[in-house]
Amino acid sequence: DLVLADGAGGPMLSVKRLLADFKLRSAIDRAWTIAQARVEEPTLYVSVDKNGRGNFAALLDRLRELKAGKEDQPLLPLVMQRLALADGRIEFADMRLDEP
Repeated sequence: DLVLADGAGGPMLSVKRLLADFKLRSAIDRAWTIAQARVEEPTLYVSVDKNGRGNFAALLDRLRELKAGKEDQPLLPLVMQRLALADGRIEFADMRLDEP
């Protein structure tokens, strides 16, 4: 099991199993290349707190900060040739409502 948690320890994304066929040729091609990937039982947890801030907001803010400091260093592209998602779901909770 793989779990990505937010700053408060709540889950943001969980995956039961992740299989990926990474191409070693990526270093030569200057692009991260995944021939095929299979993600089993992924769950995306999306929530909005009482102030209207989403649980992904802090992560997105941090990514913007990291990118701002490295504008002169472009990221290698990601090439995903085939992606399979099996038995996935999205859970959404809006804490601004009387009944989330």
